[in-house]
Amino acid sequence: MLEENERPQLSDFQTRVQSEFEVTTSEGQPVGSWLLSSVEPIVKPEGHPFADLESFTLFFESGSGKAVAQGSYVLRQGEFAAVLFAVPESSERMVVTVN
Repeated sequence: MLEENERPQLSDFQTRVQSEFEVTTSEGQPVGSWLLSSVEPIVKPEGHPFADLESFTLFFESGSGKAVAQGSYVLRQGEFAAVLFAVPESSERMVVTVN
């Protein structure tokens, strides 16, 4: 699991596209599995104050058909785990932006 306050990196997810993560709320309640469908780097304009920080967007498919509230979720896959803030795009699609 990433250490507290450790930023996830793009490379943490690029090799995990089209694979599933087990998801729980930050309180430990099971949510189900989310499929990482795509990863998109975010290009910042020259001179941006945080240009040195890697930014990207993750798109997950829940497949449950049930809407999930925006909030913090723990995503696990094997030994890897990260706490991320996800926003629903639809009842089956969650979006995470790491800035």
